[in-house]
Amino acid sequence: MAIDGTTTPWTNPKDYMYGDSGFLRIVYGITNTGGTLTATSLAKLDFTGVVASPSGSYAGAATEQEYYESKTATGVTLRIPNNAFTVDATTGYKTSKENTAEKFEVTVYCGWTAYKQLLAEYRAGNVVIACRGMGLKASDNSVVGYEHLCGKITEFAPSQKEEMWEIKLTISGGTSYTASTGLAFSDYNTIATGATNKIQPDGVTSEYTILELTASTTGTSFATLMTGVILQTAAS
Repeated sequence: MAIDGTTTPWTNPKDYMYGDSGFLRIVYGITNTGGTLTATSLAKLDFTGVVASPSGSYAGAATEQEYYESKTATGVTLRIPNNAFTVDATTGYKTSKENTAEKFEVTVYCGWTAYKQLLAEYRAGNVVIACRGMGLKASDNSVVGYEHLCGKITEFAPSQKEEMWEIKLTISGGTSYTASTGLAFSDYNTIATGATNKIQPDGVTSEYTILELTASTTGTSFATLMTGVILQTAAS
């Protein structure tokens, strides 16, 4: 039977993603001591009024090889690969020399309490964990899934207006951490995921339930989150 879009649907467009789930959640109250993270009083900030939807920036595995070059008197160029790497002095872990850290970029509406807390976290260079919705399915408007990122607020840019203030935020990963006291996967789930931490963006008629993370070293794991990359989970 021919696909005409009336009696027989085109299957591909039904699988497309569109828009965004319209929220950003930030978990704070984390202390970083030489790359080891501890927490005694985790708390969260929920931004359900989003001006520019949170977008993820991902780092690819392939990078351009750098070389040292010399030239002989006869015009022959000799080169040798530059295999040096960069170490983050605060953690001792290898890090990228280039600005390839995975990150979230978003613009949100913000109340005074959240404004003060964000500014404090930004000024102190504290580690936070951010969570966003990935988007919606064209077929049924359901949430495709969620993304989590452990990193620091590297941009905090308020825009004072006659209307609502807007704050442009960037949360950047790219650094590996070791989770310690008060910061296990169960602690994060207690404050940020599951049925007890649903979130409802402005203008949405139903709440979202963020899939809980696990302790394993693969898949939807807290251990993966600690490596500074964007961790994706399916919708629960």
